[in-house]
Amino acid sequence: GTGTTYTGGSTYTLPNSGTDTLYAQWTPVTSSETPDTTVPTETTVPTETTVPTETTVPTETTVPTETTVATVPSGSVGLVYDAQGGTGAPGDETGNASSDVSVSSTEPTREGYTFVGWNTEPDGSGTTYTAEDILTLPLTGVTRLYAMWKLVTDTGSSTQTTVPESSGTGQQLPSTGTSNTTELFILAAAIGALLALTLRRRTT
Repeated sequence: GTGTTYTGGSTYTLPNSGTDTLYAQWTPVTSSETPDTTVPTETTVPTETTVPTETTVPTETTVPTETTVATVPSGSVGLVYDAQGGTGAPGDETGNASSDVSVSSTEPTREGYTFVGWNTEPDGSGTTYTAEDILTLPLTGVTRLYAMWKLVTDTGSSTQTTVPESSGTGQQLPSTGTSNTTELFILAAAIGALLALTLRRRTT
């Protein structure tokens, strides 16, 4: 910028030989506004995630095979029999408050079990009653008797044989089908033949 300055429309005389070069001159542009140098931050929008609702599976409910419903009229006292899984329980009985009744002789049945009696508690921890026992009814409500059962176990087809004791010091075993007399006869004949043979050799 130290040489001759030319602007648009100025007259310029070419040299006699060679070329001239004109250099552009620049003036910086100033502004009263401060340029925004903040680099925008990239914002990540999270993707909405749907969380499945937990499903509760209902637990299995065991329904009893037979439920004993008391048939004693309201306001009366009575005796109710609960077969506890069996069938054929006696019918309910009614009576006066604090009166005595006999326990029924009717026995319920249950496959694979033997009936052993009645009890005032389901687990057998109460008072035990059998057929024709006397039970005193309560002042109000009902007394419930629960059937008690004993599991039948398979002991197999073999049976135990008992050997009867003899009057002597030993035991008398049953006969096996072979006669002892016959055995003694054969033994005596063999001994006799042996003796006869011995005597014959001596005489000769």
